[in-house]
Amino acid sequence: MENSGPVDKELVLAIIRDLAGTGLIPFMRQHDYHDPFHRKQHLPMAAFEQRCKTPEYEFIDSDMEMHKAALRVACLTFRDQVGQHTDCLDDDGRPEYVGVLRAYKSQNRDAFYAKAKVMNQAADLVLSTYDSLVRTAKARFGITIKEIEGASNMCLQYSPEGGAY
Repeated sequence: MENSGPVDKELVLAIIRDLAGTGLIPFMRQHDYHDPFHRKQHLPMAAFEQRCKTPEYEFIDSDMEMHKAALRVACLTFRDQVGQHTDCLDDDGRPEYVGVLRAYKSQNRDAFYAKAKVMNQAADLVLSTYDSLVRTAKARFGITIKEIEGASNMCLQYSPEGGAY
């Protein structure tokens, strides 16, 4: 669509800001889901899913809307896998850290690794659909690396203590 460029470009940069700028995408690129992780690392994904339900978060360009829909489905699938295959690791009742179900690891090592592999594959699907959306947007709207870096704050580094980028 002829007039969709500026509006859709702004939405792409908002999605980059919401997912990469919050540290989610860089975290997912580095994390192996065999290992525990802090719940708050994935809160931006839930927020993205909710925003996708609003008309303000819709692309005018139908192809970009399909990319966003695929990313939302990948996020929902990942979060479903997290819900099915993880539990709280803190014994003091604070559910901040989660990991692949301890029962799998203690009772059946093969099942533990199989569930972790499923979670890693779901994470890879999120990343590949995110990458596809960004690549398509770069080609379609001429988004520059400076604009992407500005939206995503990619220059920040992961801090294991703070759990954020």
